[in-house]
Amino acid sequence: SGLAYMFSESSDRKTVRFVLAAEMILCLMGMMILSPPCGGAILAILAVLWPVYRHFCTRTFGGVTGDLAGFAITGTETIVIFACVVAGLILR
Repeated sequence: SGLAYMFSESSDRKTVRFVLAAEMILCLMGMMILSPPCGGAILAILAVLWPVYRHFCTRTFGGVTGDLAGFAITGTETIVIFACVVAGLILR
């Protein structure tokens, strides 16, 4: 019943998934080329956080809502920035 629902109902799911997956792969490749330690840290964190987030939302709330997605994005951005700083300090 929110804005995300309205846009998701009128979009082609396969196209959206393909474009988002391609964007994610290109961004991760760019990060791995520019800074392998930070890129590796980000990849490791995302590989752990997103499945845990999805399982938590499904188990607790019955699915993902716009508010939960926004919270997850903000939290993940904070954790990723912290991981890049730590990786940069460790490998200095």
